[in-house]
Amino acid sequence: MQDDRGDSIVLVELDALLDTRLPTLGSIHPQFAVKASEDKRYYGRIIDDFTEICGVDKHQFRQAYEARTTDILRASLITEIPFILNELVTKLEREAIDTPFLSRVKVEINCYPYELDADEKEGIALAVSARCGQEAEVSCVWLNPEQMTPAFLKMRYSGMFIYNFRTWMEKQMKAFESVKMPRFTVMAPALFYDEIPGPDEFSKDGIAAEITTFQLTEVGLTELFSLTLLPAANFSMARVPGYFKGAPIEKAPEPVITGDLNYHVK
Repeated sequence: MQDDRGDSIVLVELDALLDTRLPTLGSIHPQFAVKASEDKRYYGRIIDDFTEICGVDKHQFRQAYEARTTDILRASLITEIPFILNELVTKLEREAIDTPFLSRVKVEINCYPYELDADEKEGIALAVSARCGQEAEVSCVWLNPEQMTPAFLKMRYSGMFIYNFRTWMEKQMKAFESVKMPRFTVMAPALFYDEIPGPDEFSKDGIAAEITTFQLTEVGLTELFSLTLLPAANFSMARVPGYFKGAPIEKAPEPVITGDLNYHVK
């Protein structure tokens, strides 16, 4: 008998599963990747500016990162996201057993912007599958930020892990004027873009000092989707297999959300 129940599909960016930031630094100079990997500030960062770690500022890093190729991918190491994904998939699989409207759990790996052959895609899918339980089906897709519209994501996926959150939001913010997906979960890194706001940045607006920019962002986007901002350590090279509980975030990153839900990135 055909099972007409729906699938719960999670979209996972390959740049979230693998730390492509370290080899990007290494492409500028091999020692830069070594320095960053051995510096706790790399894992505790709240902005992709590595000036104090290895002398690479945010502009130099962005230029190299935007030009990343499969060579960068091949030099990348696993992040802590696969371990978090494993817990999520396990939870969803249990729900699939208990929920009459849910058939199975699938994971789709977004390989954008990398051009991979069939064997490479199969290898990646198998590696992720080993972390995602026995029942989850894992496959590779290629979706650029323009293709990842709210309407498409809402129709196909239950949530996604994404490192390049700002790039996606820049492309899709206007589309959110007509399509909302409040039940869709987005897990992204807690990172500022241009600058880290001062501790009293929002005090003039009557916002309590203990409320971080990251928390404001999560709350401000609630109407659009459910956002969880994770420590950058979760999206960095996994140092201890299976350990993914990052240190508490003391500050918070851009995007900053205004009262009318306009999306601003510093």
